[in-house]
Amino acid sequence: MPIFRSISKPGAFPPRIDKSIEMGLSLIQLSATKIAEFSVTALKRITPSRTGFMRSNVRYWGLRLGSRGGFCFRLGWRKKDFLSQKVFYPPYVVYGTGIYGVKKRRIFPKQARRLVWVREGRWISARSIAGQKPQKLFDKVVPNIQRFVRTIVQDAMVSGFKRS
Repeated sequence: MPIFRSISKPGAFPPRIDKSIEMGLSLIQLSATKIAEFSVTALKRITPSRTGFMRSNVRYWGLRLGSRGGFCFRLGWRKKDFLSQKVFYPPYVVYGTGIYGVKKRRIFPKQARRLVWVREGRWISARSIAGQKPQKLFDKVVPNIQRFVRTIVQDAMVSGFKRS
């Protein structure tokens, strides 16, 4: 179950294209890093934060520039950033747990009779819990990224036409 989303803008033009379009596409490739950094900032804004560790470890990696103006990168969390933690927990936040998660079952204790935890200074116990609802962070942030990419593409094409 990946905890990243591949973001890409494939090159959709034939190999023989006008010089002005080619210049605009080269400007888009130069903006790919800017788009990746914008994506990280947008995902950090909506990432829930209790300790700030998950929010601070949002990354992009694997930025590849393709032919004819295309690019691709991965956005999300990498397991190696969470080596100091007991659990790699971003999948639990993004995809949910318990009845909302992959297994679709309530969470029961494995060794004790009841689950026990502290919330706002009070001890709480339960025989089972439903789990955490999924916070579909990628579904919320990808439309913003697509809008940002669209404006950069339009600006690059306009400036490419102005230069020729």
